Order: sequence, then structure tokens, then C-alpha cells
Amino acid sequence: MSELIKLIESDDALTFEKHDTFLTFINQIPPKSWIKEHPLAKGVDYLPIDKVELLLKRIFQEYKVEILREGQMLNSIYVTVRLHYKHPISGWLYQDGTGAIAIQTDKGKNASELQWIKSDAISKGLPAAESYAIKDAADKIGDIFGGNLNRKDTLSFSPMYTDKAKQNAEAIESAVEAIENAETIDELAQVYMSQSQAIMNDEQVKSAKDKRKKELEVKNADV
Repeated sequence: MSELIKLIESDDALTFEKHDTFLTFINQIPPKSWIKEHPLAKGVDYLPIDKVELLLKRIFQEYKVEILREGQMLNSIYVTVRLHYKHPISGWLYQDGTGAIAIQTDKGKNASELQWIKSDAISKGLPAAESYAIKDAADKIGDIFGGNLNRKDTLSFSPMYTDKAKQNAEAIESAVEAIENAETIDELAQVYMSQSQAIMNDEQVKSAKDKRKKELEVKNADV
């Protein structure tokens, strides 16, 4: 725990704050007008692939889909993809996803018997399975891609570091104000030394201290 505290209080806290801001954004619920009821599963909501792809383009600007493997499993075609996306803070990252769709056959026939598989079953089924795989990968990036639409009792994302950064900013502002109100060199020293080490090392605080010290030295020289 002490190592975690040191890490949080280090200069990396600003990076954590940026991640918090970004995670808060991508863990929003997608617009209600975009959410549709699944045509084959009653009561199941989903985000259509065109909306997922639009969000990927708008949020990350750059992304690419790598097909890792495809094949047949029971009566379905499956595709596994690796979704690469350019994170605005961390750079290129990826999530894997898998999608599957039933192979279309003549009515009442089994896909294990090749003669009953419809002639366009693969050309239609493979892209559909790929779309499901992309959606499955995107779901893992954040709720805005539809990740938690059908889950119950989920917890909304809560920033962990942003509040700390806000408190730090308020402490800096308070320290600067106290420094600027110091009437003597001794009072200035007491105000400055009463701050935490992190606040004392802040450039804004050190600049305010040096400026006020010069002002008080000039004032004393004129007396």
C-alpha cells in the first residue's frame, strides 16, 4: 500500500488524472437513440456495428482490425479479431474479440452436411461474424461501445485520481494566497515551511515565495 501511495503522490499523478478523465468519457452510456433491441433475442439491447465504428473513428481517430483466426464451430462460423486503437494518452493498444453466427442451411438441415449449406452462407456469415467480433472487442474498451447494456447491478465508473488532483490544486492556491499575504520575512518563512513537501516543491508556490521575498526585502530596505 505504501508503494501505491508513493506512486499516486509522484509526478505520475497528472498522467493518472488524464486517464481518469478519458475513462470517465468512454464509460458513459451510449446515446439512447443509438441503442436497439436485438432482432433475434427479446429484451436484449445492442449497439449496431455502424455506431461502434463511428465511435472508434471519432474517439481514437486511428484504429485497425486484425483477423487472428476464423473457422467453423458446431453449426456456426466464428471469427476472432484483434482491435488495435490509438489511445490518446497511452498510444497504440488492443483488445481481442470473438464473434459467431449460425451457418445458413436449407430448412431443417444440418450445417455438418455440406450439401445443405446455402451457396452464399459463407460470404454473408463471415462478415457478420467479424462485425460481432469487433463489437465484442470494443465492448471491453468502455461502456460507450455498449459493454454493459445488458448487465444488471453494474457500478458506474468513478474517477480515483481526479479528486486528489483537485485537492492538490486547492492546496497550492491556498499556499500562494498565504505567501502573498505574509508581512515579514519571518512570517513568509513560517508560511512556506508549514506546507507539505509536495506543495513546497510546486513551481507556482516557489515562484510566489521568491517574488514575495523580494518585495519584502525592497520594503525593508526603504524603511
